[in-house]
Amino acid sequence: MLKLSTKSLEISLTGKLVLKTLFVLIVLIGLLEGVARLPWPTDRIPAPSMGTYYIIDIELSRLADYVQENDGVDVIIFGSSLAHSGLDPEIIENVFQQGTGQNLRVFNCGVTGMSLLPATSFVKIITQSYNPTLIIHVTEMRDYSSLTTGGLIHSVANDPWFHYKLGKFSPKGWIIDHSMAMQRYLSFRFWVRDDFPAWYSLLQKRLVDITPWGFEADRRVADDLNASPDPNNEKDKYMLDAYEDYQVAPERVESLKDVLSQPDKKVVIVEMPVHSAALQYFGDPSEDYQEYITTIEQTVQDYGGKFISTANLNIPNIGYSNKFHLNQDGAPLFSEFLAQELVHLYNTGWYQP
Repeated sequence: MLKLSTKSLEISLTGKLVLKTLFVLIVLIGLLEGVARLPWPTDRIPAPSMGTYYIIDIELSRLADYVQENDGVDVIIFGSSLAHSGLDPEIIENVFQQGTGQNLRVFNCGVTGMSLLPATSFVKIITQSYNPTLIIHVTEMRDYSSLTTGGLIHSVANDPWFHYKLGKFSPKGWIIDHSMAMQRYLSFRFWVRDDFPAWYSLLQKRLVDITPWGFEADRRVADDLNASPDPNNEKDKYMLDAYEDYQVAPERVESLKDVLSQPDKKVVIVEMPVHSAALQYFGDPSEDYQEYITTIEQTVQDYGGKFISTANLNIPNIGYSNKFHLNQDGAPLFSEFLAQELVHLYNTGWYQP
């Protein structure tokens, strides 16, 4: 009887110890979560992170601030770095207001490396979260080649936060999405890197350069846009090999269809005004371009969207940072052009904010 009582007492004490330990852990987690949710200096500290890519983190943070400041968002621009540094929403808002008398709330959610394939997931997540009335996706020829495999394609495909937001089972993704403490922890994950000082310096620059509208001007100017690709240059060789036998891949067109199929949303697909010399990377420039443009135009039309060609948009050489990207002089021209196209869509009744 005494043995039984002693054993029962030990079990009771063990149970109390477990409960106390759990209580302490819960309190500590609560304190960490509370500290993580305090206001942090956004111009000095990395944005809360979802663990994928720090530019995504900055864009998500800027977008949340923009929506809070402006009580919502009407238009969200998607795409890669071409969109990120190519379209200034502040200019688009001003030109649209002057042309229609209507206010338009526009945010640039373009992300370096976010080609069409991973963009389909990003568009769905952001659209469901912020409910814009118009989606704009900036595209170009390389989006539709199956040999375009770099950037964020693999990162997004294997990312737990993306999996969770897309409705897939992911406990880690759930924790990341709901815990600010986890997001703060992930934002400091680069502090253990050997190149942290250089990375942190770059981060500080981009935190300053990325505007409240999500746009980041590119201040570089291309040296010689018309120079032929150099097979001895690693980047040139990669693109020459990848696009020598260019074909529009059906699976990439399916990704475009996914973007066009957002429920109850107007979708505009905009051709990126790359420099004419960019076609030098393709085996048959004229034929390859026609295959791309014909396929995209027809697909957009079939799905009820609008395709905006930039074939007649003249941007001088000084407006490019390389053959594919616009710089701080070229972006305003592209932005004004797109804004006028949106004014036209408004005046014809196709789009109303």
